[in-house]
Amino acid sequence: MLPATLHKVRLVTKRQPGWFRRMLGALGSGAEASSAVDAPSPEKAEEDARFRQMSFTLAVTGLCAKLAAVDGKVNDQEFLAFRNLFPTAKGNVHSIRRMFDSAVAEDASPIRYAQQIVRLYPGRRQLFEEIFSRLLKISAIDGIISVEEQQYLWQVSETFGFSRHFYST
Repeated sequence: MLPATLHKVRLVTKRQPGWFRRMLGALGSGAEASSAVDAPSPEKAEEDARFRQMSFTLAVTGLCAKLAAVDGKVNDQEFLAFRNLFPTAKGNVHSIRRMFDSAVAEDASPIRYAQQIVRLYPGRRQLFEEIFSRLLKISAIDGIISVEEQQYLWQVSETFGFSRHFYST
């Protein structure tokens, strides 16, 4: 059974705000994740933005990969859902797939990816809600959200600082 928030959050994802598209930066394209950071030089600002974008790309990819794997074997349908919900530059599809597969195979805690996003963009609740809504869609792609997926989503929602009410309503 889908949590009621799936319906509520779909409303958020329909408009795909421009800041979120810029944040994704065509996932993995190396585009800037946000406006220039106060830095001593333009080169440093550009380097910082590229680092943040790469870190964000890795974290989002890992978060989705671990979700897809939490209830067993990852299928192509889940990866395609990830690709559709987090668009990639055409030339980066194979790199993103390798990154996705590596995250699935990794022994690390899946919540570290959510923590990385929070550290990169503290206080960006709208960003966290957007990512969470897309995670819900990936978890529901096979028609049912498993108990393992529900537990994973609850941990992510806590990491993003959402109240119990947010996830359960």
